[in-house]
Formats: sequence, structure tokens, C-alpha cells
Amino acid sequence: MARKFGPGTAARATDLLAAIDDAEGLRRAGELIIDCGTAEELVERLENGRA
Repeated sequence: MARKFGPGTAARATDLLAAIDDAEGLRRAGELIIDCGTAEELVERLENGRA
């Protein structure tokens, strides 16, 4: 994630990802990392529970 979005976003997203406690949520989060075009989009979707 840091390679695509930078270390700041990776650190921020790590906290959000830590709150996901099921396999389906982690799968969706992985897809977001691939599909989101910007760091802002990724963080917004993780914060809003759209993982």
C-alpha cells in the first residue's frame, strides 16, 4: 500500500484496517487498495465502512 499511496496513507489505513474483523471485510479492503485511484478515495471508503 505504501508503494501506491505513500507511507502516510499506509499508516493511516493500517489503523482503519485493524478495525476490520472478518474475512469478507478484509477481502473488500484488499480490492479497494487495488481499485482506488487516489489515497483520498481509499481512506474515505475505509472510513465510511465501504470496505
